[in-house]
Amino acid sequence: MHYEELDVIIPTYNRANFLKIQLESIFNSNATWRKTIILNNASTDSTLEVIEKIKNKYPEREIEVITNCYNIGNPKNFIKTQTLATNYFTAIFHDDDAIHPEYIDRAMSIFKSNKQMVMISGG
Repeated sequence: MHYEELDVIIPTYNRANFLKIQLESIFNSNATWRKTIILNNASTDSTLEVIEKIKNKYPEREIEVITNCYNIGNPKNFIKTQTLATNYFTAIFHDDDAIHPEYIDRAMSIFKSNKQMVMISGG
């Protein structure tokens, strides 16, 4: 199912190997959504190369990369995700969060059926 009212944001820093697994897991999801924003906290490893390979592998996915000019630290990078959340629904996954293929469909089903719910978290 496609969710135009959903964006996914992923903060990352120097965890290219984990990010690759994470991106593969979300893009192998049963669901699709409007866009994915990767918030790169000035990584110095192969993060940007991993992202380029994923963009080439999944050209049908709208993937935006925002790279900070310098590392602002993990807490501030996470806070920055909140300023990027402009859609009705936003899912924030960390760079080491691999998800089940049905996770987004199930979460969106819960959100759409329960208008009182404002957050869901997994750990």
